[in-house]
Amino acid sequence: MNGVAYAGGFLLAQTCDLCVAAESARFAITEVKVGRGAPWAAPLSWLILPRIAMQILLTGDPIDAVRAREIGLVNEVVGDDELSHAAQRLAERIAANAPLSVEAAKKTVRLVAERPLSDAYAAAERIWEPVYRSADAQEGPAAFREKRRPVWQVVYATGLNVCVVTVRVAPPWGGEPLGLPVNARLYRKQPDRTLNDLAAEMVAELAGWLPDRSFALACDGAYAPLARRALPRTQVTSRMRRNAAIYDLAPPPTGKRGRPRTKGDRLPVPPDLAAAVTDWTRVEIDVRGRTRTRLLWSRTLLWYGVCGKQPVLAVIVRDPDGHEDDDFFFTTDTRADPAWVASHYAGRWSIEDTFRNTKQFLGGEDPQSWRHHGPERATALSLWLSAAVWLWYI
Repeated sequence: MNGVAYAGGFLLAQTCDLCVAAESARFAITEVKVGRGAPWAAPLSWLILPRIAMQILLTGDPIDAVRAREIGLVNEVVGDDELSHAAQRLAERIAANAPLSVEAAKKTVRLVAERPLSDAYAAAERIWEPVYRSADAQEGPAAFREKRRPVWQVVYATGLNVCVVTVRVAPPWGGEPLGLPVNARLYRKQPDRTLNDLAAEMVAELAGWLPDRSFALACDGAYAPLARRALPRTQVTSRMRRNAAIYDLAPPPTGKRGRPRTKGDRLPVPPDLAAAVTDWTRVEIDVRGRTRTRLLWSRTLLWYGVCGKQPVLAVIVRDPDGHEDDDFFFTTDTRADPAWVASHYAGRWSIEDTFRNTKQFLGGEDPQSWRHHGPERATALSLWLSAAVWLWYI
């Protein structure tokens, strides 16, 4: 954690299995100061002492990283310039251990929070039984005897690949937007069926439900090829690859014999294009409910390999302080305001919050039945509940 972790930022720190904080980090649950609620803070009294949790919730006052370490909210406090390295070192220490044992240890830690102590012991025995029976249980002692590094068995995890469309809603209290699920498809690997096919189907279905509406679709780079599809009344905004082969617009016909050119001259790749820019525009944009100062530059061009002959507006976003790398976005709406494009794509993160919340708070990642269609039904129900609860709340 780096910087200010208030409200939603505190939720992220609380949700993580482990937390490394920079010395400059600050933590607070400020909802009490503005008359809002923090039901997501229910697990806090399991993470730290109840009286400390009570003080944090009732006062809304921030605490610094050192105090957060003292009360057990974070694991380590390091200098700001050491934060990423410290987190990486901690992750590497964990990754060097037996995967099955790590997985079982995480489940064991949470048992007491979920069950009475007497039941937790029995549940822990069931969790650790597969570890005792695994090849790792033999490999660990053998490696110790032979004075070598253990070679742990590979653990494979299965899951569902779900394509989801959410409607972005600005909450009445301001801040980060919400993503309310309105359509979803389960993806299964098929040679003639891609995630982009499912996404296009859902957008077309949504357009059919709302024939009088137009849509501004923000999607991550994996769905950039949607820009070349004839989506009804929909403009696509996505991320452009750093190695994208981009071209100038096709020149006008020359009147000479032969097929006219479909694209102009090859342009430098986006990072090289950004390096040559001198006429940046300084603007204030909305980044997930907060105002940020950014430098923007835009140009209409062709990303021929992905978007075909569809002209797109490329937007380069630069942090004037140099703390963040340049971002490269594009939109099929060539008349769009570049500042809107940058804000629009930043708001796409609301769908990631939706995925986290449906998995952790609505049972999407822990269905009661893992047989047959149980996980699929739990996923669909948790997405539906997310939209229903937010609509009821706001």
